[in-house]
Amino acid sequence: MLVILGVAVDQLTKYFACWLLPAGASHPVIQGVFHFTHAQNTGVAFSMLSGRLIAILAITGVASVGIAWWYARSWRTSPAPLVAGQGLLLAGAVGNMIDRIQFQYVRDFLDFVPPLPVIGKWAVFNVADIYICVGVGLFLLAEFRGGSSKPVPAAESNASGEKSSVERPPAS
Repeated sequence: MLVILGVAVDQLTKYFACWLLPAGASHPVIQGVFHFTHAQNTGVAFSMLSGRLIAILAITGVASVGIAWWYARSWRTSPAPLVAGQGLLLAGAVGNMIDRIQFQYVRDFLDFVPPLPVIGKWAVFNVADIYICVGVGLFLLAEFRGGSSKPVPAAESNASGEKSSVERPPAS
């Protein structure tokens, strides 16, 4: 459900931003701080792999299938931040993949104008990019808070033959 809702919100925001602004146009929301800027990105983050559509689609497709498989195998035993992170990663990947298939580029429109220390001008981005960043953050949070899966209780006999419950990680 998170993935479907996430992709829908991503596509709707891109639709309205690009409907309201012609390609290359920028509209200040907070002058000098935040603008809506209609950009067309043929690459991935920070325009890496620009113009390599087939490679990007292949990588994104494999990553999406991998995340979906990982989610299907672990959602019952994983902590909530990890499950939410998986859903957001998948929603972001699928949202941007839809753009690449439909337009051969990703529609970006969120633009923080002031240069950042060390980094300089931040790239124009979209809602799917936010999902990917937050998804990675939730994954890291889950890992730092104790791993990516909850222990699963298993019944085991002790030396006297009595059954006792012990915590065991799930079998791979």
